[in-house]
Amino acid sequence: MPRLSALILLLASAASAASPSLALRARVEPAAEHHYAGQRVRLVLEAEAHGAEVVPRGLAGLPDPDWARQVAEAELEGERGVRDGQTVHIWRYAIDYQLLAPGEHSFAPALRGTLAMRSERGSGPAMFFSTSVERPASAQASPIALDVSVPPEPAPDDFCGLVGDVRLTAAIDPAEASPGDLVNLRWSLEGIADFDGFRPPSVAAPDGLFRSYPPKTDTAAGTRDRADVAQVFVPLSLAATNVPALSVTVFDPVAGAYRALRAGPFPLVLRERPAEEPEELPVPAAAPKAD
Repeated sequence: MPRLSALILLLASAASAASPSLALRARVEPAAEHHYAGQRVRLVLEAEAHGAEVVPRGLAGLPDPDWARQVAEAELEGERGVRDGQTVHIWRYAIDYQLLAPGEHSFAPALRGTLAMRSERGSGPAMFFSTSVERPASAQASPIALDVSVPPEPAPDDFCGLVGDVRLTAAIDPAEASPGDLVNLRWSLEGIADFDGFRPPSVAAPDGLFRSYPPKTDTAAGTRDRADVAQVFVPLSLAATNVPALSVTVFDPVAGAYRALRAGPFPLVLRERPAEEPEELPVPAAAPKAD
């Protein structure tokens, strides 16, 4: 009898070890002690199934739209393999959010899905077959807390409203001109930020050298990772040999500080406008001679 009890206990332990399981992990990128309103963050979900493959059916417990707006989502590359003689399947998913409101926010992501278990039988190639069994499963990740602040005040005068990791590129077109020509200063900001509240600063032109116009933003509808800006300058004399430097400030949420992005000044080759040649008047035809 004791041997039978030990055998039953051993079989029960083996069955328990072989039963499929599901766990869910969640993290926010970038990981930081403080986040900021206007910042873009990524929620990465990782579901790990042992002894089966997980088929996601739905998510719950995500950030509240009142303080985090979803802007993108995508399935990431997962993993399949064998660990300790047991099938392991890892499913990964990412959701991008823009943080909207300051405060202390928390949430606990949960996954509802199906565990698919496949068994294979047969004594040879001719008798080989497999069966699949599915059962519902769910898992919840540990709660995540975010401390969201607003960028410190006062902001620099050339703060463009962007909170994130962005880079600046700029150039003038054309690089050779004559007084009175239109010269475009074209610049772009691109990176991980939300451009809905983007405000381009204006580059001031030195008096007497240039006439300038307000900048115009060309941000395509729905674009959330780039803004293109153009500002027109008109050189007034041959002394206007440099379009002024550009400075635009963004807030870096990782450093927790404002960061100035600069480009220029931009060399401009000025040439005298060619003198217009006088228009040649048509030579009148000779009058016919009288008989």
